[in-house]
Amino acid sequence: MRTEEINRLKLLNQAVLKIDNEQNLFRTQNMYCLTKSGKQVLYIGPDQIEEKLDTLMETVFTLCQRSEAGEMLIKSLAIFWLGFIEIHPFTDGNERTAKEYIKHKLSIADLPVISMRPLERIKISGDVREDLPLVEQALFECVYR
Repeated sequence: MRTEEINRLKLLNQAVLKIDNEQNLFRTQNMYCLTKSGKQVLYIGPDQIEEKLDTLMETVFTLCQRSEAGEMLIKSLAIFWLGFIEIHPFTDGNERTAKEYIKHKLSIADLPVISMRPLERIKISGDVREDLPLVEQALFECVYR
């Protein structure tokens, strides 16, 4: 099942970037981001992407299986968002791909997304304890606003 979900992510990335299959590979170089405090942080190395993504998708899949809708689903998708952004598997389109995956999972649970804007406003600090409640609240607003 994890392979199926990872393939879904690849297809979503292709769709958001409007590229063909041959171009859609995981990134092969190191990439950096800036935290809201201005600190430069290195994403995980390209050699770790598949392993980390597999672990993340297993966690999300397990949590989603336990919850059809509601708070547990929102929490599992918040974990997905933070994990996916941290892994940053593609050279481009990671946030857009993650948003499309979240919309897909919410639609399966009959929770249509009203707007993804609350999620777009979040500035990730890099501290999961600080970020997870913010992402959960934003996802909740995306659906129940």
